[in-house]
Amino acid sequence: MPHATVHGQVLFYFERPAPASTIPPLLLIHGAGGTSLDWPPHLRRLPGVTVYALDLPGHGQSGLQGRDTITAYTADVRGLLDVLKLDKTILIGHSMGAAIALQCTLDAPERVAGLVVVSGGARMRVNPALLDAALNDTSQVVEFVMAYGYGPHTDRTLKQFGEKGLRATAPEVLHGDYVACNGFDVRGRLGEIATPVLIVGGGADQMMPVKLSAELAAGLLDADLRRIEEAGHMLPVEFPERLAEIVSGWLQERWRP
Repeated sequence: MPHATVHGQVLFYFERPAPASTIPPLLLIHGAGGTSLDWPPHLRRLPGVTVYALDLPGHGQSGLQGRDTITAYTADVRGLLDVLKLDKTILIGHSMGAAIALQCTLDAPERVAGLVVVSGGARMRVNPALLDAALNDTSQVVEFVMAYGYGPHTDRTLKQFGEKGLRATAPEVLHGDYVACNGFDVRGRLGEIATPVLIVGGGADQMMPVKLSAELAAGLLDADLRRIEEAGHMLPVEFPERLAEIVSGWLQERWRP
């Protein structure tokens, strides 16, 4: 993976170029305790468009310290856009990554051509027990996410992959992620977002119920809400082909030559 130095910290990212594309490049932003590999190849290698996917600070190959506010993570994302010289980007975020993408759109709307929110909302409260366990007992976090983070028909192998990733995340980084999510609330600012937004929620999501996706869509000026009925919170790995199809179709509708 290539890397970039942002605010004195090395960030690793994936890049799949498509020089002839008429669609702005995509930047995939993963969720709490995750890495760029949480995005399936169906999206990391989406045909006809340049795609980037980063490991946020403290995650995956980026190492070092994580953050404990969405605003701080947003500054890292904007720094990466500067290093990569990307003036206009379509941000695609899952869960905490969706919060980062929303905040980035509010902070620097001129840099965001489009926004895709997956399993996210305008507010992301975290169970207090989960906040405590993230720092003191990672096993409890893993058990919670395995029990409530996936849809009812998710393959066991996918859940094992997710468990491995959570256990590989430093407790202080995971705790900081949940603190960041818990402090995120932009419900009062949604009317400021004029960027076209695609929202994809899971009908079986117990961590970020799809009704919160609907509330987000209702507060935006230009939103397209899609629902995958059997998907849980980990929608990208549960239904990668369906999500890629939805995203690709939306991109073609919005940026058709």
